[in-house]
Amino acid sequence: MKTAYHHGELRQALIDAARLLIKERDGNDFSLSDACRQAGVSTAAPYRHFADKTAIVTAVVAQGFVDMTQHFQLATAPFPQGAPQRIVAVGEIYLGFAIAEPALFRMMFSQKPSLANDDIVTRHGKACFGFVLQEVMDYCAVIACPAMRN
Repeated sequence: MKTAYHHGELRQALIDAARLLIKERDGNDFSLSDACRQAGVSTAAPYRHFADKTAIVTAVVAQGFVDMTQHFQLATAPFPQGAPQRIVAVGEIYLGFAIAEPALFRMMFSQKPSLANDDIVTRHGKACFGFVLQEVMDYCAVIACPAMRN
């Protein structure tokens, strides 16, 4: 199933295509040409945005962290800061993401040097972790966790 490519959105179309291939093939066992076919673009097209397959996989992983963080924000928004429902919502999103996209989830939390050393992946990964950590700290402040007092 090809993704819908719209003029001017090539980068995102390739990321979406690669993400779909990662899901379908349970990992990054695809070529850049496969991603191009999936996106419905020429095999020369990705080089305007990505140097190689590693670069597109890195972009997919970074997007995974962005998406997870956005889902955390949406799921926790209805509840007041420090509410236990926020912790439950974060846990449900985390597990739901792992179930819905297990291959991407594994890639996001792997220690592959090519991903772990990428500034964009690191920044988005830290933001995602930071959101979870803040939720835990807010909850602990409400229930007065001794370990969180300072």
